[in-house]
Amino acid sequence: MKKQSRIENLISKFLQLHDRKIDLSLDRINRLNRDLKINIDNLQAKTVTLSGTNGKWSTATTIRSIFEAAGYKVDLFTSPHVQSYTERFIFESKEISEENLFDLLSEVESKNDSKPITIFELLTSAFYFYSASKSKSNVVIAENGLFQRYDSVSSIGHHLMNVTCPIGLDHLDWLPEGKKTIDQIIIEKTSNIMSNNIVVSEQSDNEILNKIKKNLKNNRAKKTIFSTNYNYEINKDGFLYKDDFGVLQLPKPNLLGEHQVSNAACAVSAVRNLKKYNIKDEHIVKGIKSIKNMRGRLQVIDKGF
Repeated sequence: MKKQSRIENLISKFLQLHDRKIDLSLDRINRLNRDLKINIDNLQAKTVTLSGTNGKWSTATTIRSIFEAAGYKVDLFTSPHVQSYTERFIFESKEISEENLFDLLSEVESKNDSKPITIFELLTSAFYFYSASKSKSNVVIAENGLFQRYDSVSSIGHHLMNVTCPIGLDHLDWLPEGKKTIDQIIIEKTSNIMSNNIVVSEQSDNEILNKIKKNLKNNRAKKTIFSTNYNYEINKDGFLYKDDFGVLQLPKPNLLGEHQVSNAACAVSAVRNLKKYNIKDEHIVKGIKSIKNMRGRLQVIDKGF
């Protein structure tokens, strides 16, 4: 039997542990994190989370690429996957093997001891467990799944940085009647963010950006907000990035869509505000040039079968 089939069998088993695929709460994952004895303190000092509706994968991938260009090893947790669950788990800048993922999930489920938990909560806990106990990475990047406030990625607690990507109308089925609005989505995605730094990306319109700023007003994190603290201009050579630290001429990212410049600018703002990593201009340029489209996710299909 192939390892991937074994993983699929495990996932099928996990889906039976809770009667809902998604159940927004931190109680179950906090319990599993404790049972696994995850060294949360070790993770908090180097974890960047990404919330929002659009652009999380592109922004996370750009941040990863810039850190790797500077010589750092990166752990990355994203969702959903396209072809294999292994795509969700990057440790020390390498995708986990099917065999190692099977062993990891088996170990985590053994500690869970068949207690109720959703599949995403279990996968998130598995990522944090491996990252804290086995990985020697310098940076941890984790993408929120649904919203942010009660999403399992937020079980990390107070961490290094949150990046709030573009927010739009999504997942309305998970909101109560009478609250299926952009205002409620902004509350779910930007309330109770526990991090030292918050970077807010360009939004689809100024009204959304202003509502995000209002919701973050009392958050004590250092805030870096598009149009207030950083900006960019597209030109023939790529784009001109501007922030409180200076101006950079940067290449256009090798990702599909004009909106990718906005995502790249947000990623640049994030790494330039993490001063302890000493990211240089040349690392940013090299990192942006090194980004690759993901097969099946950002890919041009130029021929059929």
